[in-house]
Amino acid sequence: MAFSHLRFTLRKLALWTHLRKAGRATLLYVSLVAGLVVACKKTEGTLELQFGKGSGKAGSGAQSETPAARRAAVELRFKAVPAGAFEMGGSSETDLPVHLVMLQEFQMSETEVVFREWKAVREWAVGSGYDFDNEGSADSQEHPVVYVNWYDAVKWCNAKSEKMGLTPCYYSSAQRNRGEVYKRGQKDLAPSMVDWDATGYRLPTEAEWEKAARGGKSKQRYPTSNEITREEANFGSKSARPVGGFAPNGYGLFDMAGNVWEWCWDWHQGDAQFTDGGQDQDPRGPLAGVRRVVRGGGWDDGAGYCCVSFHNSSWPDYTSDARGFRVVRR
Repeated sequence: MAFSHLRFTLRKLALWTHLRKAGRATLLYVSLVAGLVVACKKTEGTLELQFGKGSGKAGSGAQSETPAARRAAVELRFKAVPAGAFEMGGSSETDLPVHLVMLQEFQMSETEVVFREWKAVREWAVGSGYDFDNEGSADSQEHPVVYVNWYDAVKWCNAKSEKMGLTPCYYSSAQRNRGEVYKRGQKDLAPSMVDWDATGYRLPTEAEWEKAARGGKSKQRYPTSNEITREEANFGSKSARPVGGFAPNGYGLFDMAGNVWEWCWDWHQGDAQFTDGGQDQDPRGPLAGVRRVVRGGGWDDGAGYCCVSFHNSSWPDYTSDARGFRVVRR
């Protein structure tokens, strides 16, 4: 039987042999890559082969794409975090004091920034006057980008904003003139050098991150409950995983516990002192410091580091395979 078309998509190198027998076509597909799944679809003389990834364990290189990862690979998707008050902090020494924080509504990306999106924006930015300390890395296009420092993440936010025709948030001086968009070098920005009402992308403040991670719930340790298992988040494992592989929290945000630590805006103020107590309105952290806040825990950490209130930090020029970021906007 003749076919009018033979269409196939090979995502990995494979060997195939086309045999004919008794007027019917048989495809012998021999995959050279374990974990590949073959789907054959025949419609009116057309045999279409589609090849996709199979599932695999963390670190195997054969982890399946998730719907959230496929969306993130095309364009960042955002979820609304409503305005209102929440109790920030926890009972451990590094999370004190528990205090009431008021925040305006904001939008947060539903996943960590994946490598495909990072690379596309970075390539555009390099041709538009930006420089970066690091190229970034990931196990696949749908994994969170890692090996990026705080300066890289902030400049990427500005580049993404300009690429999309939005007003950038970060500037090289407190005057925030149009020609002073932060694009180059390692500059230790102060809150006055940020246009907090701009339409562009930026890192979440620590308070924004914690409220988003809680998913609308209070007095619980993790994004979805008071306990956490490896069926709910990627921690205590061998590597990062593609984004969105676990159930989202109450705001529809994925991987707010585990996978990779996420850079936040704030300078780290020191253990056990978020603020001096009382109610804060849209807090933006200390005016200066030496380390920047990271939140959420990583794939190589224990469950305790994944608590929504766990207060941690890194040098702003530090990179690792467990440091990434996600973004917010108004």
